[in-house]
Amino acid sequence: MNYQIQENIVLTTTDEQTLTGIFYHNITSKKGLLLIHQLAKNKDSWQPWINEFQKTHNVISLDLRGHGQSSGDFRDFSDDDFNAMKKDVAAAVEYFEKKGITKNQISFMGASIGANTIQNYISVNPHNASILLSPGTNYRGIKLTLKDNSSLVIVSKEDSYSCDSVKELEKISPTSKFIFLENKGHGTNMLDESLVKEIITFLNS
Repeated sequence: MNYQIQENIVLTTTDEQTLTGIFYHNITSKKGLLLIHQLAKNKDSWQPWINEFQKTHNVISLDLRGHGQSSGDFRDFSDDDFNAMKKDVAAAVEYFEKKGITKNQISFMGASIGANTIQNYISVNPHNASILLSPGTNYRGIKLTLKDNSSLVIVSKEDSYSCDSVKELEKISPTSKFIFLENKGHGTNMLDESLVKEIITFLNS
């Protein structure tokens, strides 16, 4: 598809971390989608599904600080360091804005600690939609609340900590949509063709 362009990007956060990512440009779309991986993974976690997301969105797949080719080592991180990853999200949002994509047209999808990280950011920032894969109510010091946000939250029932967390979130967020899967694993491991179609429908609703 000749309207899709891929380029490597390097971002600098407000606390001087260097982040690497890939920007998948859809020149026919004014929508943005930021993908944030889970702990100990990297931007390549999303690779099998990028083409589907790029059909309707400009996409950034980002290496969080301490992961992939970005600066730092997550194995040395404190809870404060993990909480600071919301600045990585902010840096990606700034990049989208430079490409002419406004904040209220940017959606977010995160896996595990990536889910907590994007919720940490969007709870106080404008956005379009959010998809949380296997979040935790308090993971590495990043506390999660959905009281002020409507999200699509997806978890597999055998993933006990995340499943228990999502059940608690379900009680306090009547405007969010919750999907409980069977034996699908954790984070991006849950993604398959059927689920990706459901996510895309949510993003474009």
